[in-house]
Amino acid sequence: MQIHKSHRGWLILFVLVVAGAYGAYRYELRHGRAALFGPSGGSAIGLTFGIAAATLLLFAALHGVRRWLPGMTSQTWSQAHYWLGALVLPLAWFHGAFHHGGALTSASMWLLYAVVVSGALAAMLRSFIVPGADEPVEETLARLTGEAEDVVVPCGPMNGGDVEQWRAERTRLIQSRVELAGGAHPREALIAAVAAAPVARSEPLKEFYIESVKRYLESDAEDCVLASRVRAAQVLRRYRTLLPDELHPAVTRLERICDDCRTLRSRERMRRRIDGWMIVHAPFSLALLILVALHAISALRY
Repeated sequence: MQIHKSHRGWLILFVLVVAGAYGAYRYELRHGRAALFGPSGGSAIGLTFGIAAATLLLFAALHGVRRWLPGMTSQTWSQAHYWLGALVLPLAWFHGAFHHGGALTSASMWLLYAVVVSGALAAMLRSFIVPGADEPVEETLARLTGEAEDVVVPCGPMNGGDVEQWRAERTRLIQSRVELAGGAHPREALIAAVAAAPVARSEPLKEFYIESVKRYLESDAEDCVLASRVRAAQVLRRYRTLLPDELHPAVTRLERICDDCRTLRSRERMRRRIDGWMIVHAPFSLALLILVALHAISALRY
């Protein structure tokens, strides 16, 4: 398994903190007060581990309110939540000298296990199945829709309107896209396609775009033929036989656009399922915070 480069610094920090804490714990066992009286969560180093674990747990709980805290991006907050939250477990072990203790402490530790495991599963699924993307979903779909519109330019106006008016409007749209893209746009090829439209025998391509591609890009319709990769391949094969050879590349580009859209929608559905997993993670985390607070109050009293 490869660690994404944005997580490598956090991984190094995690390893260094755990190694340093373990070194301090072993030193205390051999040369400190614990060498005489045994390890205890009430000792100076035990309290240090406990306070550090509780502080990191409280910080991890702030993940839900990160939008109101300036200075850190959402990605940085998520990474801090994952790695600093994971540090709570080894620090809690050092705090309790690898013993669960009484009923309250045991319940807190088992809740901590549930929180860490559920959070780790969600993080792994999110990184493997839903890789992060810089471009929001809405913007990606809008970009794919614009690409599909460019592909079917040889078909002429979609609504059967005046061709000359459509050419003028389409040319202005292309010019505006060039300005927004900083010149990185196939302007000449698109303008030439607009000037030559409509191309002979391009009606099947127009039909395919209106009835299937446009509908699929605008809504995640499960009954749309393009929602299934197998059915999409069958339909595309049919339209390739209806179109002249010079329009086959347009069908291939529409196929790629629909594949990208299908992948994006699949990832979004998986993202929603993973977010639903937080129904398990969040209540456990809240219960853990309550038990840790009760544990701290009990320790201060006794």
